[in-house]
Amino acid sequence: FYGKAITAGPNQPKYSYQLGLHYFNQKNYELAIENYSKAIQADAAFAFAYHDRGSAYRETNQFEKAIADYQMALKIDPKMVIAWNNLGTTFRKKGDFGKAIQAYSDGLNIEPKNHLMLNNRGLTKQEKGELDGAIADFNAAIQAKSTYAFALNNMAGVYIQQKKYKEAVDAATKAIAFDSNYGAAYCNRGIAHEMLRNETKACEDWSKAAELGIESAYTFFQTNACSSN
Repeated sequence: FYGKAITAGPNQPKYSYQLGLHYFNQKNYELAIENYSKAIQADAAFAFAYHDRGSAYRETNQFEKAIADYQMALKIDPKMVIAWNNLGTTFRKKGDFGKAIQAYSDGLNIEPKNHLMLNNRGLTKQEKGELDGAIADFNAAIQAKSTYAFALNNMAGVYIQQKKYKEAVDAATKAIAFDSNYGAAYCNRGIAHEMLRNETKACEDWSKAAELGIESAYTFFQTNACSSN
């Protein structure tokens, strides 16, 4: 269908773009890039084609090309929040935390309560070692979406780094309340319980996390002799 539809004419950019989406969803990123590029050649102001080509480049670890495409999309449409988020994530993957935080912040200037970007900026601050700033962003993400289990668990992870183990237990417990199959939250709560010398609870949490596919939890379970308890 797409091959017949893509012909010279006013609809050609749209059809090339749709074919790019098709290949992207199939994880055929090379053909996705090829078709997004055709859409851009036919319409140099096609912001979403730049954005999605950037995502295809990012999936193939071509970070500089991804950044250039996200920036071009934002030049065309400065209010494209998803592009700010993905630009930040690409900088984060490169280890350029300062630029990642700036990109997320620019997007948050447009949508201050975007819980995804608040969480992502928090993760970046955590990786940069700005733990208090990370907690502030995770709190803001939870305020924007009270049931956001990911931010609650990420907060638990930072509290563990800060040796605030009771706070870590509370945050992980709230995450589990919203998602009873959240293996990483059980694992983090287990770590916090262990540091509080609640070995039985730690082993219970690691056992559950291991059942849910968290390999590190199985290691904790074994190395802490939980099976003998």
